Amino acid sequence: MNIFCIVVIYNGTQNNWIEKCLSSILNSSIPITIIAVDNNSNDDSTSYIKTHFPEVQLIEIY
Repeated sequence: MNIFCIVVIYNGTQNNWIEKCLSSILNSSIPITIIAVDNNSNDDSTSYIKTHFPEVQLIEIY
């Protein structure tokens, strides 16, 4: 069974919420594929995900 989790992001580095969200999903005992969709953030959300969570599939919308 494949489980996918899609997380929509807009300025996700504010209050570190994207780190908390992705970390909690990845720490699950169930194997999950995470797809993060960035909705044209104007912070460093995409570079943060690329650097700290390379296992997350990132889609950037401009």
